[in-house]
Amino acid sequence: MSDGLEDDSFKTKRSLGTLVKAAATARSVLLQPPLNFSSVKRLIEVDEDTEEISANEECDDQLAEELVDAAADLSFTERQGSSEISVDPSASLATLFDKDSQDAKTLKPRLYLAWEMSDAPNICGILTACEFSRDDSLGTSKFSQSYMDSRGIPRLSANNCLLVDVVSSSGDPRGVGALLLISAYMTVFRSRKYEYLAAVAVSAPGKSLCERLGFHTHSFREGTQRQFCWIRAGELSAADLNRRLRVDSKLPAVCWRHGFTARTSHKRYARCG
Repeated sequence: MSDGLEDDSFKTKRSLGTLVKAAATARSVLLQPPLNFSSVKRLIEVDEDTEEISANEECDDQLAEELVDAAADLSFTERQGSSEISVDPSASLATLFDKDSQDAKTLKPRLYLAWEMSDAPNICGILTACEFSRDDSLGTSKFSQSYMDSRGIPRLSANNCLLVDVVSSSGDPRGVGALLLISAYMTVFRSRKYEYLAAVAVSAPGKSLCERLGFHTHSFREGTQRQFCWIRAGELSAADLNRRLRVDSKLPAVCWRHGFTARTSHKRYARCG
């Protein structure tokens, strides 16, 4: 795409939102608005003994069955040296959306879903997120304020940071994981509360995704080699986003215009989205 996307005038909320919509449309993907704790807890049941999820039998919403099935289908395991690491949306849902857990409710979790719409609609991507907390289950137990200060990481807390717990998508259509991660970033960008989006990347695709989108990174070891990634609201550039999503090269000319006055002629304004 045109190098014009390097211009800072494309870093506005509306411009980034336009790029995300265009990339999703090109893939026949629908990005559902995030679901909160109350919306998800009515869909699933969490077994106290096995911590496995199932569809809530008292819920007549078809999404319940589809969510449970998709969470199982989108889990995967990969080998790193002599270790195996797992990305398991089902486990994340059980941790963050257990209706009997006060701790989970306090984290204000969100569920982002991507639907493939080219044939029969089906969930092709899942992202779970919550407010930042030091917790073993979130992979953040060592991130005390002193640890973050000594490694150049901002002082992240529940008051300023949304943390991605799991992001997982199918191989086709491509780029769904990136669309979901950027959707979480847009939640932060539009928020009056949050300043940062962060994630603990454990898989190779997850690490690569965050790096290519311009996240700051810190490598650490906790069982396996992991990468703590964070980005501040307003830092994600349209050019980085586009390099990952590759939207149509004609889009800038169609969806943005220059200002009409001498004072604004160097600026670009979104007219799509």
